[in-house]
Amino acid sequence: MPTITGPISKERRAHERYHVKEKVMLYNGTTFAEVLNISTGGVLCRFLIDTKNPLYPVHTIDLIDAPKKLFIQNISCIDLNWQDTEPCTLFGSTALRDCRLQFSALSADKHSELSDFIQQVIPSPSSQSNSQAPANDIIA
Repeated sequence: MPTITGPISKERRAHERYHVKEKVMLYNGTTFAEVLNISTGGVLCRFLIDTKNPLYPVHTIDLIDAPKKLFIQNISCIDLNWQDTEPCTLFGSTALRDCRLQFSALSADKHSELSDFIQQVIPSPSSQSNSQAPANDIIA
């Protein structure tokens, strides 16, 4: 398997995506999700969802790295898509779901905050060498 020393792969989009360290979370006002990768253009996260509950559009999120006590609040975004990664019968009506969000209408200050946050939560190049890219991690 190839090793990763920087961005996940040769980026086809305007923003390079990066894996993040463990325990980096996203909060959308009702649900916490694990952040899988991030760029200054968007984020891929995974969370548990009750498939019986309706999905509501996400308009703002908070990003949290609890171990480092870092957070950014009220990041504007739009839903790109959702995809269940496990069968809906995982735990009755609960499924693991991947969510791809695109950041939108970021002020210069918010963009700078986001860039600084990303630099703090991506693993160092030596710890990235053992990581693998997720299979379908398409974000902005």
